[in-house]
Amino acid sequence: MELIYIIDLIEKSFEYIETIRKKSIMVVLNLQEEQETEFKYIRANEIERFNAQEYKEICSALNEFIDNYIVYDNELRFIWDILGDNKENKKFNLEDVVVLNFARSGLKEGKKSLIPAFCDLLGITYTGSGAATQTFCRNKFVYNKLLAQLGVNVPKTYGLTKYHKWIGGESEQPEQDDFVLVKPIAESGSIGVRSGGIKYGDFDMRQLHFVNDQSMLFQEYIDGKEIECPFFEDAGQIICLPPIELESEDGYLHEDCSKNNLYKFSLYKGENIEQICSEVKRIANTLNIRTYGRIDFRIDNLGRFYLIDIATMPYLCEHSSFAYSMAQINYKRSDIFKIILYLTLKNAIKSQ
Repeated sequence: MELIYIIDLIEKSFEYIETIRKKSIMVVLNLQEEQETEFKYIRANEIERFNAQEYKEICSALNEFIDNYIVYDNELRFIWDILGDNKENKKFNLEDVVVLNFARSGLKEGKKSLIPAFCDLLGITYTGSGAATQTFCRNKFVYNKLLAQLGVNVPKTYGLTKYHKWIGGESEQPEQDDFVLVKPIAESGSIGVRSGGIKYGDFDMRQLHFVNDQSMLFQEYIDGKEIECPFFEDAGQIICLPPIELESEDGYLHEDCSKNNLYKFSLYKGENIEQICSEVKRIANTLNIRTYGRIDFRIDNLGRFYLIDIATMPYLCEHSSFAYSMAQINYKRSDIFKIILYLTLKNAIKSQ
């Protein structure tokens, strides 16, 4: 964990505050209770929307260093405001707009890519990864197979389509004695994760619930610890924060755990932190993750670590591992937002 780089980021983000304040900051996210307008829609999982407390935490963090910003509670409202901007009486200079993007509406694999794709089309600066990376990192089967070919340690992974066909053929399925974790192939927030550590031969296929018609992932269950590794990205340099260990009653993070925050954090103190951070950097750069992200691992009793999830847009609220990790080095949640906006603006200027 490179504390000196994080300190440098904090100092530079403070120097950039006036530049940030001169921009038109637009926050795009999804609330559990949207305003009643023609743009109200329900094509999003409730778990992925921000509740009132989480929304308050985001605004509170921003209020510490930004005087004015606009919040859009769904993607369509933001897009309409930009496209409907009258040329004779323009509200926005698109060159001054910076989108703080937390939007994730939709039920398909590309649900986090709409705002990046729209912003790229119009040349609007935005935080986080581009549309291609956002979509690619939703499909756990595809990125597991790619990264395995590059030597990344991943659990044995199999995909079952909604038509009950194994991806790659009938031979591409777990052995009867394999212990597996079953989850949707392209969800986040532990959505649809209900079965873990169960012997494949004992699994009742009639219990399968194909969330939003997605294929299902049958993945080798790694008995041991689960850790989350948040990081920042600066022009290709990956800056790792302290890895955080998750503790839950069932030993893994399922949908009910995630929805009700039934887990605890602690600072991971394993002897393999350096090796884990090195792998985080390799994975993040391979997949072109930009500005910030999080990569999760399971660690078995021998200290071997296995990639289990990638978050291109991790939560930054009080109960997130990102905020907890920053707190371990005595920084606040508002510092996370300062760094993200600083890195976004600095690297946008370099690319012009």
